Amino acid sequence: MNRCFLLVLALAATVTLLGCGAQGRCNPLTCGGCCDATSDRCEVGNTVTACGAKANWCLPCASFESCVEGACVRSGSGGGAGGGGQVGQGGGEASGG
Repeated sequence: MNRCFLLVLALAATVTLLGCGAQGRCNPLTCGGCCDATSDRCEVGNTVTACGAKANWCLPCASFESCVEGACVRSGSGGGAGGGGQVGQGGGEASGG
């Protein structure tokens, strides 16, 4: 009787621990995006308010940044033109004889 009771008790404790342990935890096995620091919930990780990847913490991007592949990168347009040229002339004479 005691052995049966202990077996049932051990089984119930194991099921309880397994059910509580991993549920809701954000980690690389359960999240391809980013982890919300407040709720420990996995987010997609592709928005400016929650940007991140590989189960790292979600971070907000700055106002001048976009979230690209889980990383905040500078956005905007910019351009420029460059050019340069040099004209080289040279000459010389050699005489020998």
